[in-house]
Amino acid sequence: MNLHIKRSLLLRMLGIAPLRWILIRLLVGIERLESGVAFDPTARAFQRNPYPAYRALQTKDPVHRSRLIGGQVLTGYDDVMKALGD
Repeated sequence: MNLHIKRSLLLRMLGIAPLRWILIRLLVGIERLESGVAFDPTARAFQRNPYPAYRALQTKDPVHRSRLIGGQVLTGYDDVMKALGD
């Protein structure tokens, strides 16, 4: 058993993994309430096909404040270019 697997099992036994999941759901819920859309790269649907989520962000909140990643998610070309130029 490698170190990562041992640590993962230990965290599960201690109940850390469910707490992390609850925290992620809470942050995503707050984002959705604040802006009408949420950015959740941990969601299975996002990992299978991220484009619907990006489309929703671009339509509803092109400069989105994500509590989950602790930063901004920019979905517009002009916004990205402006941010890179600063």
